[in-house]
Amino acid sequence: MKRVWWLILATAPAWSQQLQWDANVEPDLAGYRVYIGHQSGVHEMVVEVGLATFFQLDKSDPRERFLAVTAYDTAGNESLLSNELVYKPGSLLHPGDLNSDGHFDVADSLAFRKTYKRQRTSKVFNARADYDHSNYIGEYDRGYFEALWQNRKL
Repeated sequence: MKRVWWLILATAPAWSQQLQWDANVEPDLAGYRVYIGHQSGVHEMVVEVGLATFFQLDKSDPRERFLAVTAYDTAGNESLLSNELVYKPGSLLHPGDLNSDGHFDVADSLAFRKTYKRQRTSKVFNARADYDHSNYIGEYDRGYFEALWQNRKL
């Protein structure tokens, strides 16, 4: 079973608190499990979400949560955990907010372009812009950032 690679907090209207990921494409995919904990690497709860590629977070829990997702197939094989995402209620950042100032704006666009253009000649690297977790800011990351930029609310 292939690993779930994309794990983000959605930035739907009103900053909806929804965990989302890209669907796996294996023909024997049976579903996904969301792992939830209050310490990094310690997941006290597992929620089966079937074939849905999202999970609505409980807004009534004010505590910080550590979230990860796995995919499983019809034979019961389960993937490795996705990247772990930390959710801090009240501090939801847009995935395009590369400088973590709480705004998705021109400064983030400039930060992305600086990282994208200069990484080959210097050690400029912004992990928040590495959307595919490849430790390299490439064409996929550029396309993802541009899609975020085009769909932003002005």
